[in-house]
Amino acid sequence: MEETPAILTAAPFRGVPQPEAHGRTKFNDTVQRDQFRRALSRYALTFQGHILSVNCQCRMFTRVRRTHST
Repeated sequence: MEETPAILTAAPFRGVPQPEAHGRTKFNDTVQRDQFRRALSRYALTFQGHILSVNCQCRMFTRVRRTHST
């Protein structure tokens, strides 16, 4: 039980970054976030196109099946 207060007091100081390093990481983070957002939007567009093409193919198949069944 005696060790827990020491750990609690030490925890905040361990995770505090240096001001200059924090500034750099913040800038880097925004750049990475921007790149990630671009990649995500590109992936979303391609994924949407893929879904649309698959949907069209499914419709074609259903039409073909209907024509064959009659």
